[in-house]
Amino acid sequence: MVPDAEVDFAAGYIGGANGPLFVVQVGRADPGRLSVLLLPPFAEEMNCSRRFLVGLARRLSAVGCCVFLLDYYGTGDSGGRFADATPDRWRGDVAAVHDRLTAHFDRPPAWVGVRLGASLGALSASTVARPPSALVLIQPVTSGRSFLTQFLRLGLVSALAGGRREGPKDLLARSVAGETVRVAGYDLAPAMVSALQALDLATAMPPPATRLVWYELVRDIAADPPRRLRPPSAWGAAAPIERLLESEPFWSIQEPQVPATVLDAVCEDLAALDRSWVGR
Repeated sequence: MVPDAEVDFAAGYIGGANGPLFVVQVGRADPGRLSVLLLPPFAEEMNCSRRFLVGLARRLSAVGCCVFLLDYYGTGDSGGRFADATPDRWRGDVAAVHDRLTAHFDRPPAWVGVRLGASLGALSASTVARPPSALVLIQPVTSGRSFLTQFLRLGLVSALAGGRREGPKDLLARSVAGETVRVAGYDLAPAMVSALQALDLATAMPPPATRLVWYELVRDIAADPPRRLRPPSAWGAAAPIERLLESEPFWSIQEPQVPATVLDAVCEDLAALDRSWVGR
């Protein structure tokens, strides 16, 4: 797929290191526009977030951006099986699409990631030849080990329905023994489980010095909950901007949610980036 400046919507494939990657373009790909690469979350959170991501793409397109939504290898309409996917392969997918967009537009794209997509963005930003113009990280997964445990709990529901008692520890033991385990309809290979266990933003290389915005979502700001999700202290040099937004956790709600507060915040932050670039 080559970004198309003649149409407002296009879809096609970009060659990735492991197979074809399906990408949807929303907005005209005029080289002078700000391009935005959307990085979706993991597994069932991806399904719950689909309407939000499409709504965000349309909203950003309406204010002059050209937006690209990626299906990672092994997901959606991209090549491969979920059982073949790993976070490292997905980071390679992000880099492949980023390089294609950087070659077409006047500057590298901004990245907007949700949950594990935000974590992949943070981990990948220092590995591409030209860093993204901005990083917007929405409720990043900071500890892959905790995230994996929560996801494996979904397997307990399926096990009980099948008359078995199998919790996260049992599934993890089977994975360590080299078995692919099935959780909530997803086949998790040992390589995926191992990589998620090792994911830790606190010990990762900080993102490059670019516009970095970190979003934490809470249901009720007035209740003044304790701040639990903070950028790692090692990221101080990146000077992340922190946003506390009132919103339901749309990535974990089966009934599709498109929180206006999050849409507004992302559009405002990227508009500020666009104004600063145009004014150079």
